[in-house]
Amino acid sequence: MSLVKKIQLTCPHCGEDFEAEIWETVNTSLDPDMFDAVRRCEVFKVTCPRCGESGLLERAFLYNQMQDNYMLHFLPRSANDEEFEQILRFYSGEDSDNLLSSLIRSKKVGEVRIVRTIPRFLEKLAILDAGLDDRVVEIEKLFTWLHISDKDETFAKRKLESYFVKNEEKDSYFIVFVDLETEEKLSAPFSQELYDTMFQIYSQEIRNSEKPDVIVDENWARQFLEKSRQEPHQES
Repeated sequence: MSLVKKIQLTCPHCGEDFEAEIWETVNTSLDPDMFDAVRRCEVFKVTCPRCGESGLLERAFLYNQMQDNYMLHFLPRSANDEEFEQILRFYSGEDSDNLLSSLIRSKKVGEVRIVRTIPRFLEKLAILDAGLDDRVVEIEKLFTWLHISDKDETFAKRKLESYFVKNEEKDSYFIVFVDLETEEKLSAPFSQELYDTMFQIYSQEIRNSEKPDVIVDENWARQFLEKSRQEPHQES
């Protein structure tokens, strides 16, 4: 089901205290109209009734695209470590007293992901909408970084975050690297051919993972490839 909660907020612009409705969870199978609203970040948006200023409120939010067996849990970085570890244990299937947690561990409820920022939340949805596996996308992002770094030593030394992004006008996909110090953005075309090759090589190994891949990011890709080098794998 989809759940809305009322909370009290204070506008940071004019100081007005007001009541706002925030979404705690959305199930697009039951509320299909929310499919696009989630992608427009309307579930995070709040507007002051006095001055009209709007902003995105980062609060825990569960997105359930049940028709595709996919759940995406947004837990902001402001959440305390205990809350994060509790949710991580639950989705990792380590809560043996909880039936849903056990089903997640057995991979009978589809894919579940946890993200900590809104840009990562939107990236996961873009990957989902493109019909791609985010684990293989992360592997391609890492290979792309390595390829560029081999040609440009300064690129390898920069502190970067990478994102899978869709260009709506050209209906094409890119990997965008964001420099965390200068905020400069550099993009490289997303290669469907490379993705298909990576999928063929690694998909079976990914499916054979003992635990659910709850947090899938660059660290996951690095750890996966390191483990893959040490173990023989079969192409699917």
